[in-house]
Amino acid sequence: MVASLGRGILVMDESNATCGKRLAPIGIDNTEANHQYYRTLLMTASGYGPPTGANNESWCQGLDGSASRAATYSQQGDSFAKWRTVVSIPNGPSTLAVKKAASGLARYTAISQDSGLVLIMDPEVLLDGDHGMYRTFEVAQK
Repeated sequence: MVASLGRGILVMDESNATCGKRLAPIGIDNTEANHQYYRTLLMTASGYGPPTGANNESWCQGLDGSASRAATYSQQGDSFAKWRTVVSIPNGPSTLAVKKAASGLARYTAISQDSGLVLIMDPEVLLDGDHGMYRTFEVAQK
């Protein structure tokens, strides 16, 4: 069950072209089945999991190469970029999760602005859980 403790949904929605660029150098055909296998391999690699102090939380990373991609997109006429990070209330938010979320947003903001892109920041506080609106507000302020 997706909504059970310790489970959730991570969107890994690379385009066919982007996933193909990752598969081509290792001689793998750019097919849906290979996309699924690649993503499964990423999520089942040994040692994968939340770091100490994270209260079983997770966050998205992926800024490697962002500066060159942002510059390319800006040169091609793009005007906007978006970075989304999620904060979970039932398991936290831990201090580590808040710092990681803020750090990712700040780094991507600087990368976007340096490339002339306007950033849409999306720090999403998940509403899931049995807490009330005051706890949601407290977490959003944090």
